[in-house]
Amino acid sequence: MRLRVDGQDVRMNDFVARILTNVMEGISRSLDDIPEGSQEAVFTAEAGSGVTLEVDGALVQMNAFVQGIVGNILRSMVASLDDVPAAPRSIEVTL
Repeated sequence: MRLRVDGQDVRMNDFVARILTNVMEGISRSLDDIPEGSQEAVFTAEAGSGVTLEVDGALVQMNAFVQGIVGNILRSMVASLDDVPAAPRSIEVTL
C-alpha cells in the first residue's frame, strides 16, 4: 500500500497502514465492476474533481454519491495524520 498526498509519499507506521489498507480494500470489494484477481487498485481524490478508481489500469465508474463517500473517507483519514497539509489538493492510495 502506498499513500501520496500532494505528490509526496507519506510514511506510516504498520498500524495506520493496515487500517488504511483494510478500509480501501473494503471499499473496493463493495463496488460493482471490480474484476476478480485484480493486481492493483489506485484511488485518487483531487480537490474539485471528485474521486477516481483505476483497477489494473482500467477506470471504474463511480456515481457522485459513491465518490462523495470515498472522498470523505480518504480526506478524513489523511487529516488525522501528522505532517500532511490541512487541505491537500490530491490524495492517492495504491493497493
